[in-house]
Parts: sequence; structure tokens; C-alpha cells
Amino acid sequence: MLAAWGSDALVALAADRLPRADAVRIDWTVLGFAFLLSVATAAGLSVLAAWRATRATVAPFNVRTAGAAPRARLLDALVVAQVALALGKLVQST
Repeated sequence: MLAAWGSDALVALAADRLPRADAVRIDWTVLGFAFLLSVATAAGLSVLAAWRATRATVAPFNVRTAGAAPRARLLDALVVAQVALALGKLVQST
């Protein structure tokens, strides 16, 4: 519903500069697929997080064990990559 209102508002604002403004419409199949994909991703990641939270750990959370060094580096690299991508998107949006 928000997509329908938003597209109508954008067409109304830019109708004189938008070629074929009367042909602008929402593809409900694509919107539904995107919605289902986002719900499935959220559900899958939630289950993964819950599964990881139920595993017993013997090491304290603030101490890294010797066997966990490669995994910790991978997790650190993923955090760095996520922050870099977020900053890149932020810079692009301005």
C-alpha cells in the first residue's frame, strides 16, 4: 500500500519531466517476491542466531582462545566489510 501511494506521489510530482508517466505502475509479482525473500532471510538468520546462542561456551566472551584465532579474524573481517559497505552507501546517498 505504501508502494502504491509513493509511486502515485512521485508520478504526480514529476509528471512533466517523466517520459511515459502514465505507464508507471507497480509490478505486484516482483513486490511480493521481494517481500517473501526478505521474510525468508530474516527468519533464516533469526533461526541461525538462536541456534548459535544455545550452544554452550566454556571460554569467557571477552577472551579469545588459541583455536579460535582464524574464526575470530574472519568475523572481524566481516564486521569491517559491513561497516565499509554501510559507509559507502551513506556517501553515495548524499
